[in-house]
Amino acid sequence: MPWIRVRIRSPSGSEVETSAVANSGFMWRVRQPGGDEVSLPVINIPAPLARRLGIAPVRYDSSSDVAGHLRVPTADLGRVEVRLVVPGRETPWIRAWAICIRGESRVLLSEGLMEHLRVLPFGRRWLVFGEAELREEAEPQFWAEG
Repeated sequence: MPWIRVRIRSPSGSEVETSAVANSGFMWRVRQPGGDEVSLPVINIPAPLARRLGIAPVRYDSSSDVAGHLRVPTADLGRVEVRLVVPGRETPWIRAWAICIRGESRVLLSEGLMEHLRVLPFGRRWLVFGEAELREEAEPQFWAEG
């Protein structure tokens, strides 16, 4: 589960570059009317990072399935935009739903968001779908309350 660099933009336009964990088992799925499940682009933003982005104070008023059937206290933070930080080039912004998992200090990318970002993790390395360059993971970054 590699750490990758991403840039997050809030609705107010505030941006922060940080490391995020890809392939952590974090998923957010919904069942469509036909019965198929779809993975949604969701990002976990720890409370200190949410405050830095100017997102409303975090209130853990719900409990959500985040990895199969594991239910954890979460706060909905609304929509944000996320993009990969790849040296030497611009990558597109991807719209994602932001949540905050109580006690989680890492930025986590859901399976669905990784698909939209075109990230393919391989152990501690990763690549962008359609490219041959296997990239080293970024330095871990934690956003602990303190």
